[in-house]
Amino acid sequence: MKCIIVITILAGLSLNANSQYGFVDATIFKKNGDSLNCQVQREFSYGDLITYRFSSGSQEKTIRAKQIKRIHTPAYIIENISMNGKDRLMTVVIEGKLGLYSYTVMEAGPKQVNNGVTSYGSKMKTTYALVKNGVSTELSEKNYREILGRLMDDCPSVRAFVEKSHSFDELQYIIESYNGCK
Repeated sequence: MKCIIVITILAGLSLNANSQYGFVDATIFKKNGDSLNCQVQREFSYGDLITYRFSSGSQEKTIRAKQIKRIHTPAYIIENISMNGKDRLMTVVIEGKLGLYSYTVMEAGPKQVNNGVTSYGSKMKTTYALVKNGVSTELSEKNYREILGRLMDDCPSVRAFVEKSHSFDELQYIIESYNGCK
């Protein structure tokens, strides 16, 4: 009985995971001021081409990321962030005087051998960008204190707090605190 319950749960999780793909209702805001009310193909992260359609069953089309300003869906917002000379569609994490954006990709992990079966793991790599006054800066765990200190120089209390006690894992809290600073 326990085995059947576990198999049923696993099957349900599998179906749920597969239903995450497909299309989601969205509005694409283009850089030229036009907008498209459509359905955007769900992706783990968006690359240079985005697939969309106007309705279920209609012909699929593509649009280049460099033409897009923002994509709004019911669950998330994607914004085109120019970083290191390249446009990248990134998920909006926090909007405010200091914006936080993220882009996650799956990378091949190490080779694993288990009972004679070889497999390759995968790991997620997330890139963060901070945007202040229209200027984007890539953020990593190695440089976050330096960059946040520089960008938060107009709020000494939060800046001092970051320099002394906060970790990279508290990035969202740090940005929210800064955005609330008067």
